[in-house]
Amino acid sequence: MNDNNKNLIEKYLNGKKKYNVINCQFSFHYYLSNSISWDNFCKNLKSVADNNAYLLITTFDGDLIRKKLENKSKYTISYTDNSGKNNIFAEISKFYSDKDKNDIGMAIDVYNSLISENGVTNKEFLVFPDLLISDMSSKCDMELVETDTFVNLFDYYRNFFLGDALEGKNRRKHENIQKFYKKNTRSLNNKFSEEEIEIAKASLEFSSLNRYYVFKKRAVVDLEPSRIVGIAGELHLPEELSNKIKIDLDLKNNDINKIYSHFRKLNAGISLNVWIIRHEILKEKQNEFDNKTRLDFIQKKKGDKGNIILYKSPENIFYPVYFIEGVQQAHSSDIPSGINMNGKKKYIIFEKDKIEELDRIIKNYQSY
Repeated sequence: MNDNNKNLIEKYLNGKKKYNVINCQFSFHYYLSNSISWDNFCKNLKSVADNNAYLLITTFDGDLIRKKLENKSKYTISYTDNSGKNNIFAEISKFYSDKDKNDIGMAIDVYNSLISENGVTNKEFLVFPDLLISDMSSKCDMELVETDTFVNLFDYYRNFFLGDALEGKNRRKHENIQKFYKKNTRSLNNKFSEEEIEIAKASLEFSSLNRYYVFKKRAVVDLEPSRIVGIAGELHLPEELSNKIKIDLDLKNNDINKIYSHFRKLNAGISLNVWIIRHEILKEKQNEFDNKTRLDFIQKKKGDKGNIILYKSPENIFYPVYFIEGVQQAHSSDIPSGINMNGKKKYIIFEKDKIEELDRIIKNYQSY
């Protein structure tokens, strides 16, 4: 390592400076060359990523590459130029056995004609989505926000880029991308040469092997002085009603829409009112009388009939709230047919007074 690189590492990766966004494009695979390299990466990432920081990654999808190389030693993407000559656009060679299980350190050699001289390859390492997502969670405190393949993105934005070009400074960029789409669309590529079309098709095939990931670091918050959620999911609110309320730890989700869709199906497809118990940990108290914990009770969505309550943790994770009661009588006219109250757990609330009482309790809440 030269002195310049050493100085850069000591300046920017010393663990004292935290980052909100960390970007790693098309080079991430090098960190999975072996277990030592991967462990060092995870350690460094944890030390420099701030709470709720985002990590952006683009890399080959290991599952797609492995499928392309199954029962063969090489995967070649070629195109034919205007003179009729066949040219290698990209080539991937396998340096692992088909019998090997998905793991770090599984090597491939990659030739990319866009960046390398003819015959010059670069050693890379397969990144398997399931392995990456699991390790990012367990070793780096990073949760997956979203991921998708490049080919899905290409298809998703097809109509947008084949439409009218954007105005202003982005117009030329839009037009260049539009040309690429047209070259890869049979009904629109008649204005391009065969070589241009062939290269565009090869480029799309090669790019389609990539996948992007967005991860977010879990916030590390000291909840002990202001904990309101018990180990079993009970909400510690200082009134009698709190003994009857719990959050479902098994149905947690970062996406509120997924939880809502689940309970709307249980509500015979009828839209629900959605209420949020929002839990925040204040970094600083304005005075000695302030609570370290702040709770808000807000209506997120207005529906037709029935209410669901979701607890939103300081880490921005949603949990369904249920009341511990006996099974609702089947003859109740307020409850649509088909609702399963799941024994003593009541998730969908039809009594207005329960919502009003919870609202009052949370408004009067004080940490203890």
